[in-house]
Formats: sequence, C-alpha cells, structure tokens
Amino acid sequence: MIAYEEALEIFSKVSPIEEGEKIRLEEALGRIVKEDIHAPCDLPLFNNSAMDGVAIRAHELHTDVMIEGRRLAKTVRDPFDDPKTKAIRIMTGAKVPDWADLVVPVEFTKEMGKKEEKEIIKFAPNAFKKGDHIRLSGEDYKKGELVFKKGYCLTADSLMVLANFGISHVMVLKTPKIWLATTGDEVKEPGDVLRAGEIYNSSHIYLKSKFQELHLPLHLSRHLKDRKEMIRSFLTRWIRLPSPSLLLTTGAVSMGEKDDLPALARDMGATIHFHKVAIRPGKPILFASFGKGQRPKDHYWIGAPGNAISTAVAWTFFVRPFLHQWGKLPLPPMTKALLAEDFKKPEGLKVFFRGAFDAITAKVHLFAHQGSSSVKASALGNVFVELDRDKKMIPQGSEVLCTFFN
Repeated sequence: MIAYEEALEIFSKVSPIEEGEKIRLEEALGRIVKEDIHAPCDLPLFNNSAMDGVAIRAHELHTDVMIEGRRLAKTVRDPFDDPKTKAIRIMTGAKVPDWADLVVPVEFTKEMGKKEEKEIIKFAPNAFKKGDHIRLSGEDYKKGELVFKKGYCLTADSLMVLANFGISHVMVLKTPKIWLATTGDEVKEPGDVLRAGEIYNSSHIYLKSKFQELHLPLHLSRHLKDRKEMIRSFLTRWIRLPSPSLLLTTGAVSMGEKDDLPALARDMGATIHFHKVAIRPGKPILFASFGKGQRPKDHYWIGAPGNAISTAVAWTFFVRPFLHQWGKLPLPPMTKALLAEDFKKPEGLKVFFRGAFDAITAKVHLFAHQGSSSVKASALGNVFVELDRDKKMIPQGSEVLCTFFN
C-alpha cells in the first residue's frame, strides 16, 4: 500500500498525449489546444461605432450639422467615406468613416428641421471629446497577438472569441479511446426489479455523466458479470485498441472471492503501478498499464472499488489528476475553508470526506455518516474535504482543502 502523494507522483511520470487533430470549431468544446493560437487579424477589423448615433468631426460638435445619410452595420456600399461628408447617422457596429473622429449617441441629438430635404441636427451640451464611442481597429487584439496558449481547455466563451476572428477549425490534442466497465453479479440497472442481496448500478451513470461533463466520448460502456473469462475477453479487446486508450472499471479490486481484476491484470502482462492506497474511501484502487513489444505503455487502466462513494473518490482524486497529466484536462475546482467543528478521522489514512461548503462564511461542515455506501452526504454536500493521514482529531477552525463535486 502506498501513500496518496506517491500515487500522484506515479501519475506525474505518465507521458502526455502529443498527437493532435484539426477539428471544426463546433466540435471543439472542452478540447485541449495543441499549439498556441495567435490572432489572424486585428479585432475589431475596422473602426466601428459603439453606439447608435451621429458620426461627425469633433470640432463641429457645437454647430448645427446636416445629416447626409445613414450607415447600417453591414457591408458598406454608400458614398459616405467621401471626406467632404459632414455628418451621417450611424448604427452600432457600423464602419466609421475615416473623416469622422466622434460618434454622438442619438439621445444627445435634436432635429432642428430640414434643409434641401436633409435633417439639420443640433447636439445637446455634453463633454464629448475626439474618439468617444468609436471602437478602434486592433484595440482588442492586434494581428499576431497570442489568444490561447498550448494546453488551454476550450470553453463556450473561448469558442466565441475564436469565431470573432473567423476561425472555423482548431488544432487540438486527440482524445483517448475510453472504455468504461462496471462489474458484479449483484449489480442491476435502475428500473430493474431487485432480488434479495442485489443493488442498483449507480456508478455507471455517475461516471458516464462525469465523462460527458469533460466532453470525453465513451467508445464502449458495459456491465460485466463476475465471470473471469468474460472479463479476460473484454480486456483482450481493449488491449488491441489503437493507442492511446483508458479503461475505467468499478469493482472486483478488493479482497473478495470474485475480486479477480488485479490477478487477471498480472496474468495478461500488465504493469501494476499501484494497488491499494492509504486513503478512505477507495483504498483498493488499482492503476495499471499495458504495452506490446516496442510499443510504449499507452493503454492505462484505473480500477476503482465498486461502492458508489468510492467510485466518486476514485474519479475526483485519481482519474481527474491522471487525465490532467495525460490529456492536459483541467483539475476540478478547489478552495480552502475552515472546519466548522472538531472532526475525528481514522489515523494513518488520508480521507476524502464529504462536506457542505458555505462560500459566505468560508467554512465547511463535515457530515457524520461518511460510509462508502452512504449517499445522503452526496445529496446534501458540495465538496470533498481532504484530511491529512497523520492526524486523528482535526480541531475546529483548521484550514482544509475542499474539492467541489462539480
């Protein structure tokens, strides 16, 4: 059995995925940028109006002006770039003519009549100055400026930024092929009728949803009965996948009669990096890898214990750090908090217990019932609280690290 910090150190030695692919912007949500993205042009592309108003020369602000036309926010096909033009009505986003150096918002204009069928406008007294309400070309981004660095995780906001440049495709890291398998004869799907001794499969929906949150597609998802040859056949199919690949399993890693996965992994030539970590819940967790011949070990297997809360701990504190190292995916959000009350824990084990974090007080309350099959704390809480292995009693007011469920 190893310490949790040793497990993280083992993950840190995993070689990151380097292979990339070019994909459409519409498909890039949650993907990791493979190479720096630089601005292909200035933003804004041209000087444009920040307001609906009147474009004029600043020195004519205190005179009545004649409106010579209207410019909308679309392709400019009008004569108003002519420097002889005195003033035009202009819409938000429309290109500002080079001769204009001020846009006066429409609410500060007053129509004084018409001359030669053109409006005569007077401006309300105000402290406008040259450049007001004009967005200058390149004031947001200059061509060639860094937009997103290599390793950045693309969000909806970042896709919006890229679309403003007209970028339609991005180079991202390839996503690994991911297989998910839950195990156990006693495990049934929600909606099935349970017999004595059977339980519902909550780990599957939890892990499937967590992969979806990271925009990682599952290439295969199965529930496996406790049949050694069936599991061996499943593993053989997975090992033959093109690299890179991740297998995440739940159950069959502890000390029970049907807990065959660690021995089966060894029989099939896996390198067992660790099996059992000094934590609670989730102590029997397994991390293994496969390589073939000259091929590097690029098939990774994380075997989580079968109980739902152990599965959640395995996801948060093992799968997520592994994906961060291997695929550059972000870690879950964390915060520091003060413990709301004294809390007694098992000595010699680092624990990841569930709590309710209050952002207003920056305090966290730990629930009394923390068993790996007790789900109420997951319904009422919002964080896992990390407590050091060497302490048995953690006093009220101690600073602790909290990792959010979502």
